[in-house]
Amino acid sequence: MKRAGLDAYIIPHSDEYQNEFIAPYAERLAWLTGFTGSAGSCAVLMDRAAVMSDGRYTLQLKSQVNQELYDLADSTKISAFDWALGQICENGGGKDFVIGYDPRLHTVDELERWEKTLKEKKGAYAGCSIAIRAVSANLVDAVWPDQPPVPTAPVTLFPDEIAGVGASEKIDWLRTVLEEENCSGFYTAAPETLCWLLNIRGNDVDFTPVVLASLLVLRDQVHLFIDPAKIEGSVCKILERAVTMHDPKDMEGALKTAIQGNESDGPIALDGGATSVYGRDLLKGMGANIRPLKDPCIQRRACKTPAEQNAIGQAHIADGRALVRFMIWLERNGGAGDQTEVSIANALENCRRQEDTYIGPSFPTICGFGENGAVIHYRAEDTRCKTIRGDGLLLIDSGGQYRWGTTDITRVFMMGENILPEMRRDYTLVLKGHIALAMAKFPAGTTGAQLDSFARGPLWNAGLDYAHGTGHGVGCYLSVHEEASHISPRGKATLLPGMLLSNEPGYYKEGAYGIRLENLILVEEGGGTYTDTNKKILGFKTVSLAPFERALIDGAILNMDEIEWLNSYHQDIYNTLRDGLSHDEQNWLKDKTRPLD
Repeated sequence: MKRAGLDAYIIPHSDEYQNEFIAPYAERLAWLTGFTGSAGSCAVLMDRAAVMSDGRYTLQLKSQVNQELYDLADSTKISAFDWALGQICENGGGKDFVIGYDPRLHTVDELERWEKTLKEKKGAYAGCSIAIRAVSANLVDAVWPDQPPVPTAPVTLFPDEIAGVGASEKIDWLRTVLEEENCSGFYTAAPETLCWLLNIRGNDVDFTPVVLASLLVLRDQVHLFIDPAKIEGSVCKILERAVTMHDPKDMEGALKTAIQGNESDGPIALDGGATSVYGRDLLKGMGANIRPLKDPCIQRRACKTPAEQNAIGQAHIADGRALVRFMIWLERNGGAGDQTEVSIANALENCRRQEDTYIGPSFPTICGFGENGAVIHYRAEDTRCKTIRGDGLLLIDSGGQYRWGTTDITRVFMMGENILPEMRRDYTLVLKGHIALAMAKFPAGTTGAQLDSFARGPLWNAGLDYAHGTGHGVGCYLSVHEEASHISPRGKATLLPGMLLSNEPGYYKEGAYGIRLENLILVEEGGGTYTDTNKKILGFKTVSLAPFERALIDGAILNMDEIEWLNSYHQDIYNTLRDGLSHDEQNWLKDKTRPLD
């Protein structure tokens, strides 16, 4: 920092592509601070430093971070930049200060927020002059002696017959959108967009099958900047039909040639929420006129084609078989007194690996027993987990990447014999909310915020609630968390046919237990229109296939429509999965899906 002329430096949990999950080489925050959560940041000043994350990781921060070296903070209340700014304002004493950052790791929108904050708080600097400076070489990399290498996993093709639309057709569609926006090109380094647009997948990061690369789409050319080591012969020949490939080392020269040779002088569009400051500045340095534009691929990607919907269904059938095997194992072994949250999560992974189409988990499994189940994003570790002993509830939130679909499901299991009546009541109230959303019919144009109360209603009526959204978007053999739409009080986006979302209401009693019941649901046309508005009737199709815990259902709390839905869902599970199960597994599943009176 001294050599770079900095008084503060910001370290995010991020990579150059703004991934949700990042490769080991990009785990700079973890290497520097010891904090391994999936969201967080750090601000380092010359005399002090701070690490911050959201409420999911409060306990983890305290256990992993040396508090003699770092202050701890809640990132929902203060960002790393604001913390650094606050320290400067408090202790500035008339000095000039420089806050540094790696422009590859921060988005255009993030920098603009910093600049806005700096301008708004100008009068509070106690006579200081404060500047924000991009630093080309990452300072953590400079002191990290055994930093892992950048991944070079091979690119694979996502078959056109599974995607339902070829890469060339998608590129033509994007060019039409750009023409409507009076733009001559679009730049992105967002892995999900790049992979969806080109019908490719990769293995550069855990949990999400994406490729780390960047892309420039012009009206007459498409330029892909990717490490040549990732492209094998057959894949190269197919990709070359749609794109011109460049080594990222040659990016500056290739960009300059492409932009200066562009047939149109219109602006290059980019999404400021997903594009790094480095990417924007590089384009500007090559003479491009930049125009902010929300990534048009996000919504199109969220509306799954019929072929993708079929692939998603097949992935859930495979996942359903794996879950049946796991539930049988858990019933026979979970109460033996020698299983831990980690061993149970490993057993579930082993059951999934018995499916030929299984690739790996879609996120780290959440397995919480008793009070750990009340920690919404709990992560059990070998050195920090509970042994399953006695009575209580076990919450397991997990998912898989299958060829060619992504799953995400949460179930709660009764462990032991003596379950408190309030646990059964709360489980059933959550189930009522889950069923209410699954059964919902709504007009085209409805937003996630409008549907959120369907799932919360039964809990609200009992004076209960949960502090997370009800549903998030899910990709097709891509990210388990898609941006286009979500069901929550803040869900302003319209739900469209073909969107895949989660349905996951919950209730969490701190220090006691957690309950979350999650399936994935597809938005589909329900047939007909509303007579007064002529809007199409939409609804949901549940695609997850795993029975709910009968021992925790209080049938007296459910009405007849809810019981009918539950019985129909359980019957569908049995009919769909039975042919792929052994005779003993079929008998077990038949018992668990028998009608509820």
